[in-house]
Order: sequence, then C-alpha cells, then structure tokens
Amino acid sequence: MTEDDAQKKGQAIFTACEILRETYRDLDRLKDDLKSILKEKGYDTNLDEYSYGPKTLYLKGIHAFIFREVQGEERGTKGKKIQTVLGGSVIFCDGNFGGGEFKRIYLRDEPELWVGIAKVEGYKKDVVAWDFQWFLISDELKLFKPPLKLGGSIHNYLYDGGDEWGLWKAKFVGYPLTVIKSREKLKELIVDPLLQEASQWE
Repeated sequence: MTEDDAQKKGQAIFTACEILRETYRDLDRLKDDLKSILKEKGYDTNLDEYSYGPKTLYLKGIHAFIFREVQGEERGTKGKKIQTVLGGSVIFCDGNFGGGEFKRIYLRDEPELWVGIAKVEGYKKDVVAWDFQWFLISDELKLFKPPLKLGGSIHNYLYDGGDEWGLWKAKFVGYPLTVIKSREKLKELIVDPLLQEASQWE
C-alpha cells in the first residue's frame, strides 16, 4: 500500500466514524421522540436498552429498546400475567450477535428500523430489551404473517409453544432508519398505526 493509499484509507475510516456517530445521535433523538409520544399514550417513560457487545473491539450490529405500558396487574383468562411493551430494534448489519443470526429484511446497504407492540401472557419474567430483539432472529421470521417487508405494512407475530415462554403476540412495522426523520413521521408512520392495530386485540 502506498503512502497515498494509506492516507485515503485513514480518511475513509474517519469519515465512516463521523457518519456512525451522527447515526447514533439520530437514533437517540428518535428514542427521545418515541418516549414523548408514548408518555401521552400512557406508557412508562423508563427506557430499557440492549445491544450485544463483548469487551473486545467490536461493531455492534443490532440495538433494541422498549417501553412498558403503565397499567395495574393485568391477568389473562387463566390468571396468567400479561405484559404489554412497545419497542424497536435497529439492524445495522447482518451477522451473529450474542448467539442469534440477524439479517436485514430488504438487504439494501442501509440500517433498518423495526418497531413493534407486543402482548406477552404467561411469561414469569419481566420482558426486557434483550428479549425484544429476538423477534428478528432468522429462526423467528417464519412466525410473522405476512412475511416481513419494509414500507409500512403491519405484520403479525404469534408464538404459543405451551412452554415457559408463554404466549407472545405482536405487531411490527419497518422502515429504513433514514426515512424516520422527525417526531411527526415517527407518530404518523409507526406509532399511530401500531396502536390502532393493537386496539383490536381481544
């Protein structure tokens, strides 16, 4: 590698880092906007976040976050605990992160934002952000109807394995992360459609 090539490579790395920092700042603003919107809808504004990353130098490929609905102790028909959470996962790149294989749905060279509302019955633990990202591992994608597709369609998820995980049902919508540029777009394209769909749950 020539000195000129090395300098160009260094400049490219610096530019990539700056773009990534700006993307993270945009994601922080999106979470703040979501917190503001959900506060008006009766959700707890305490944010739970998770992204897998070892102590070694590592590029995080997926980041998940959730908010919990504020409510009393809700029980299902068989007396099982019910939890309602709304959250999202941003898939930055494909790969195996923390034991799960994640792949972007659209496979364009851009990060994807998937936001969903989930109602979980019979799971004895509290649902956390770490749980939420697992909706999108490759093995779980077959449980979505219709199959996941970016662009605003609502996709239904159902897991009822009769085991310690209990019953998980959810509704998801996805867009390229760069499409959701404002609080208004977040509310119009994601939050309002999801809450409207969820209001029809039995």
